[in-house]
Amino acid sequence: MVGQQISHYTLLEKLGEGGMGEVYLAEDSKLERKVALKFLPGHVSIDAEANARFLREAKAAAALNHPNIITIHEIGDFEGRAYIAMEYLDGQSLRDLVRATGPVIPTKIFDIFNQICDGLAKAHAAGIVHRDLKPENIMLDADGKVRILDFGLARIAGKSRLTSARSTIGTLLYMAPEHFEGDQIDQRADIWALGVMLYELLAGKLPFDGEYEQPIIYSIVNEEPEPLTRSRPDLPADMQRVLDKALDKDRDTRYQSIADLQADFQRIQACEVVAAKPMSGKRKRQLKHTALRFAGLAAVVVLAVVAGIGIFKPEPVPRVPVKHTQVTFVGNASHPAISPDGQFVAYVTGKIMSGQNAMVQDLSGRQALKIFEGLGVDGLRWSPDGTEILLGNADSTGWHTTLVPRLGGRPRRIEEVGGFKCWSPDGSQFAYAAGNWKTIYIMSTSTYKNAFLTLTGSFSWMWEFDWSPLGDRFAFTTKDHEMYTIQTIKIDGSQQEIVVEDSLALFPPNWSANGQTIYYLRSDGQTR
Repeated sequence: MVGQQISHYTLLEKLGEGGMGEVYLAEDSKLERKVALKFLPGHVSIDAEANARFLREAKAAAALNHPNIITIHEIGDFEGRAYIAMEYLDGQSLRDLVRATGPVIPTKIFDIFNQICDGLAKAHAAGIVHRDLKPENIMLDADGKVRILDFGLARIAGKSRLTSARSTIGTLLYMAPEHFEGDQIDQRADIWALGVMLYELLAGKLPFDGEYEQPIIYSIVNEEPEPLTRSRPDLPADMQRVLDKALDKDRDTRYQSIADLQADFQRIQACEVVAAKPMSGKRKRQLKHTALRFAGLAAVVVLAVVAGIGIFKPEPVPRVPVKHTQVTFVGNASHPAISPDGQFVAYVTGKIMSGQNAMVQDLSGRQALKIFEGLGVDGLRWSPDGTEILLGNADSTGWHTTLVPRLGGRPRRIEEVGGFKCWSPDGSQFAYAAGNWKTIYIMSTSTYKNAFLTLTGSFSWMWEFDWSPLGDRFAFTTKDHEMYTIQTIKIDGSQQEIVVEDSLALFPPNWSANGQTIYYLRSDGQTR
């Protein structure tokens, strides 16, 4: 077909072919630009139902205006074959990157993964599920910008994807268990595929594999992947937790949204930045509150002064010796939280959804005490007086929030509470976010009565927040598809203000002791 004229397109060269059809580089004579022309399998035009579905899906995909989603210019028909004219990228696929480099360095993975998440979040918000995410459908241009290809085409192509062993296996390797169990496919199948790609990028190999279709399907449905720590012991321990949840065979206990997965991944990213560029001991002491929340692994520190003073660059401080003392020796401790008096550390042991324990250890050297156990435990938050710990826990009915005495005893379970949590300065209340992630709920620890305040703005979601020590305001982070913000709002729901706005990732804000300054983390590795 090279050299043929298709409408106002001249086919210049064949770029490739697969289960979704053939792709050609073409010249658009009207706009004098290069485009990629994808011809879909013949049955799409022959089958009236498939053709109608193609038009429906292609129109929906064309409406996705996002920098991380390939732009569709036109759909048409040539000699009985449907085609799509789309943006042409002079770059490489994620598959090409993996083949060229093997395991990819974490900083590059963070960048790629966040861009993929941003694009998928846009599509899922519009009700579009990709269904065939894999490295071949992720393109990177010369500047490292990610584009996701072929939204919705897996559903259109149907059985044509299985016309060759190569295309079959290439698709199966990233398919979630529900694909083989006849279940309705939703956004959680894309989350699974994203987990498979993340594992492959980190480990340089697939979590599930086989020489032909049946062994691959059996592996996906029945087997657990090799722990990432065997091939990448240098990575943060929490990376395994993210992968375990993304690759949960039960989609009801998998990540339920891209936003949830990305939020966890970005917490790890913050720690990864710090591990590469540790701060001085003096700065760590200045950021004690933030350091506790991030297990002593703070990334970039940015000071935003509320009351209109703005942002300033702190003076460099000299490096001083820091003594490190190992506290746990269990090999699977996570979510550390130091008590307000600095005498105890609480942490989690075990594997999520296989059984986890909340532990408290006296830092003077005494044996650790188990204060709570469940299928999953996370988000440990000490009360201001250090007598109780607020935690998230999972059982067979779902996730809950529970108050547990510091030294064990009868826990107080609070129903239907989820999301990020923080205590009021006097310990009489705590706040949490749930539901649409645009509402902050305030609950009394004595009466369990709720108050709430609704956030305004066009952001997609809000994540971890902090209660001012003055008791009058919250600080929180938001994200839309392009920008992050740090904002504050009074506890009565008034005076919502943007303190910082940035295209780079901003991480959980923390108030200074006097309530006049907000500490937060930024992803570029620079102090501002």
